[in-house]
This record gives sequence, C-alpha cells and structure tokens, in this order.
Amino acid sequence: MLYENNKALGDKVKHTRSARTLEADATRNGKRLNERKARGIALSKIFYAQAEKIENENLALKMKKRAGRIYGCCSHREIAINSERYAYTLHTHRCKDRNCVECQRVRAFVLQEKIRAITPSLIERTDKSDGLIFGTLTIKNPHINELKDYLKLMSRAFARLMTRKKLKGVVRGGFRCFEVTRGNIKDHCHPHIHFLLQIA
Repeated sequence: MLYENNKALGDKVKHTRSARTLEADATRNGKRLNERKARGIALSKIFYAQAEKIENENLALKMKKRAGRIYGCCSHREIAINSERYAYTLHTHRCKDRNCVECQRVRAFVLQEKIRAITPSLIERTDKSDGLIFGTLTIKNPHINELKDYLKLMSRAFARLMTRKKLKGVVRGGFRCFEVTRGNIKDHCHPHIHFLLQIA
C-alpha cells in the first residue's frame, strides 16, 4: 500500500532507509514488525499445505496464489526512523488479503482513525446528554472449522439485540466489527464483536 501523504511523517524523522527486515534492536517496534511478518509467513505455509491436499486443481492453484501473495506481503519496506527510534512505514507492497496479519492491522488502524474523526462532530450535532458506549460480546471458543457458522450466528444475534424495544428507543447509531483471535486451545479461535453505540 502506498501512503500518498508522507509529509507528516517526513517532519518527524531524522533519516530514512530501505530495509527488507528490521533488526530487533535497531528500532523500538522492530521486534513487533518482525513478529507480524513471521505470523504472515506461517499463515501462507498453512494455506499452501491445505492447497496440496485439495483434489480440485483450479481451487488448489487459487489457494497457492493466495499463499504466495500473503508470503510476499510487506517483504520490502521503506521505513523512516525518528529520533525516539520508532520505525514508520513509508512505502510497502501489501496483499490486502482478509486473513493477512499485516493488512488487517492497517485496516483496523484506518477504521480507528475514521471513527476518531467522526466522533467529535457527531457529538456536537446531537444533544449534550448523548453518550457513547463501547462493548465487547463474545462466545465460547469454537473449533476453527465452525467459525463461519458462528460468525453468522453472532451477526444475527447482534441484529436481534439492536431491534429490541428498549434499545431501539435510546440507540441513535453506532459501529460494530468482528475480531477473531487465536484461542488458548489448539485448532480453536476466539471470535468477538466490538461495538460503539451512541445513546440518547
């Protein structure tokens, strides 16, 4: 993903450099960036192994291409390091896959910034008594093969919750998103819904 406006970052940094991998000691966040890249490589290997098991050649080829895209995501970064030794990504290639750790991190950051930009003006346009509620809803960790069904179930349950009479009268609007993390048990995941509601 190419960041069009790098002037804001350019003011913060002393020097720039190009690097394929960051030395963990060179920057404060280098270790974290390398860990995310390692998780992306591990994910691509899982996709490739699954593609080897699929008998349908077209489907296997698509999965191998997807594994290749995730493997190559953020393999080259142009970074800027500021005086506090914090690395900022100026330019990198992203795969934009929905399961890629790096790309979902950027997507989450973009959504956070949009919410931060909207919230103050939203509150100004409404009554002073309005407030915001942030919450998280979760369920018992399902097996990873059942994740799709559980996400549909959670989505329907949240929609039903929002149509309840008591909530309908006080909720003016809001935002919700799913987050799926790895559970403590092998082959299990931890899906949950984060929501931000504006209430009267």
